[in-house]
Amino acid sequence: MSRWLDNLTVLSQWDDDGAPHPMRTLRPRANARASQDPLGAEAALAPIDASSLRLAGTIGEGGMGVVRAATQVSLGREVAVKMVRPGQDRPEARRKVLHEGLITGALEHPNVVPVHDLRQDDEGRPLIVLKRIEGVPWSELIGHPERVRERFEATDVEDWHGRVLLQVCNAVAFAHARGVLHRDLKPENVMIGSFGEVYLLDWGLAVALPGCAIERIPRASDPRGVAGTPAYMAPEQVHTELPLGVQTDVWLLGAVLYEIVTGHPPYRAQEGLTGEQAVADVLRQAREGAVTVPDVLPGPLQQLLRRSLCVDTTQRYPSVEAFRLELRRGLDLRQAGRLREEADRLLEGLLERLAEERPEPREILARLGAVRFAYRRVLQDWPDNERVRKSLDRALSAVARWHLAQGEVAAADVLLAEVSAPEPALATAVGLAREEDRARLDRLRHAEDQAAGVRTRSFVISLMGGLWTVGLPLQVLAGHWPPTWTEIALSSVGLFALGLGLGFWARDSLSRSIVNRQTRYIIALAPFLYGLSGLAAWKLGLPPDRAPILASFAYASMCGIQLRFGEMALLPPTLAFLAVFLGGIWWPATVPWALSLANLVFAVTLLRRGWTHLREAWEERWGSR
Repeated sequence: MSRWLDNLTVLSQWDDDGAPHPMRTLRPRANARASQDPLGAEAALAPIDASSLRLAGTIGEGGMGVVRAATQVSLGREVAVKMVRPGQDRPEARRKVLHEGLITGALEHPNVVPVHDLRQDDEGRPLIVLKRIEGVPWSELIGHPERVRERFEATDVEDWHGRVLLQVCNAVAFAHARGVLHRDLKPENVMIGSFGEVYLLDWGLAVALPGCAIERIPRASDPRGVAGTPAYMAPEQVHTELPLGVQTDVWLLGAVLYEIVTGHPPYRAQEGLTGEQAVADVLRQAREGAVTVPDVLPGPLQQLLRRSLCVDTTQRYPSVEAFRLELRRGLDLRQAGRLREEADRLLEGLLERLAEERPEPREILARLGAVRFAYRRVLQDWPDNERVRKSLDRALSAVARWHLAQGEVAAADVLLAEVSAPEPALATAVGLAREEDRARLDRLRHAEDQAAGVRTRSFVISLMGGLWTVGLPLQVLAGHWPPTWTEIALSSVGLFALGLGLGFWARDSLSRSIVNRQTRYIIALAPFLYGLSGLAAWKLGLPPDRAPILASFAYASMCGIQLRFGEMALLPPTLAFLAVFLGGIWWPATVPWALSLANLVFAVTLLRRGWTHLREAWEERWGSR
């Protein structure tokens, strides 16, 4: 192990002069080819102009570079300037700054810090003019959920970190599309802006993949030493004889995800080891690819980690985009799992309310709406989750059963139609209730059908109405007015018998609907009321001509009762009979003619209820002749 670590030291060097540490970046040691100026000559860089760029204090420093605040005078905006750190003015340091400036400037992407310019200072050292970012390294947020909640108002911290990683994936996928491999992906190299912006930093180890359009940067196939951060490295970064490719960055993204879900990077030195010994232990683990994925992780995340952290590069995701899509699906499923738990709580609350003796209907429907929305939202992200589908079916079936118990068959039927696998007993009960409801509606429709028996009804009304209308005027013209008690009795009995006879003759037709039954009732009741009025007048010692006056009041009452039940068509005859009664009190002689006219109004009113249907029946019977 010691000899191998010595060889490693020869091939690579730390990014600064600090003590070796698994979380610090290793970079290939300079060689004749690598130490060349990527631009061809540093003199090609324009010198910094103090009138256009005013440098200020230091923002931060690390490795061989330092970042200072500055003002771009022409635009009056604050920028950041990255340059070689004082005391580190070596060819490797200059090359690193130039290298990073070239690559970062070529990658124009929302998740890559924009490069405004590439210059050199008064001493010929290169510097990069960058967008100034107010933020914090991602590494300072992982493991500190309270800071994430406080600073970014995140309710689900792990999901928030996962969404940050999605944006990092976007930057890496874009770099791969331009033929650039990052090689040093880790939370420390990701900056989170004050408003949640995500920037992937430090492209100093980036190399060109085959087909890269960016010139003058090292190729992945060039001779190299170990490069990257030991705690996150892919096995091929330690096995320098193995080729690098996009799957190397896929591993590093998986390593970052590993730290998100476990709180630490994939490799950690054994307890008690420090310095070079700790680094050697971590590099040994990286060389073997010895990453243990915890079994307690959710299924999608566990599968994502196992595949991205696979030693065999051919078994990893073929691209960062494939990794990103799987990560997004895993995050969506995780969020769906949380929503499912909330939906389960809502379902239990719904079932508790349904178990009450008299639950409030509005509350039941509101709770069902919330349960249905929650489960359907879960199924959008997790369509093959049978447990969720069964839970939704359970909620719908329970409320359908409640509707059925309330006699609300249509509502139960609608809910049952949404159930993916209805219970046979419930489906049968709803089906039977639906048939009963349909039969009841058919009976009601037939009962309200004014076209049923319209010809028979019209004949009976015309016959009886004609007799009521002409009967009294004929008595007057025949000299039989005022009538005797015998004549009143005989006419009452005769009309009553005729009404009964017609009712028996047309019993089938006059039983089909409500209006027909009303007609049968009227043709029997009117003569009966006339006879009853005569009996009352005789008993009270009134003259016989007062009997029709009392009968008109009885007729008005008979029609008026129907008004109470919505038969407003009977209002004209009701008023006509009432007028006969009041007029007959003062002018008895007018009663025969007035009552005859009122009878005519009554008969016409009854006929009009089926007039349209009578005309259709007439046209059907005689129209073709």
